Amino acid sequence: MLVFLPGILIPALFGPRAVSVTYFFMKAWSWVFSKLTFISYKMVGREKINRQKSYIYISNHTSSLDLPGIAMTIKGQFRPLAKKELLKVPVWGWVTRATDFGRFTRVEGKSHYSHGTRDHFSFLAFNQDSSFS
Repeated sequence: MLVFLPGILIPALFGPRAVSVTYFFMKAWSWVFSKLTFISYKMVGREKINRQKSYIYISNHTSSLDLPGIAMTIKGQFRPLAKKELLKVPVWGWVTRATDFGRFTRVEGKSHYSHGTRDHFSFLAFNQDSSFS
């Protein structure tokens, strides 16, 4: 599975516009992972998704199997949302900036969102605690 890692990380060196290459390799890695582990994924209602619109996907993030499943079932590209504080974490902060994650922070009980590009993408949020309440 490490064969896909350069294809996922190297495009990040070229900025947010090269992230589409990252998504290609991430989806390829997810497909191979699924086949090697005999795990199949099914998204109910996928035919209702219009690729011309932006959506917000929410996942409970219950296991390490979330990423391959999400990468295989969501049509098109999406941008994960990350807490702004994660930018301070070594390596993860660089990956967050380089791959154009959406960022949010909580101020006085309200969430504030920022994003690096003006393009319209769908977003993915992992609701691990009360961050989105």
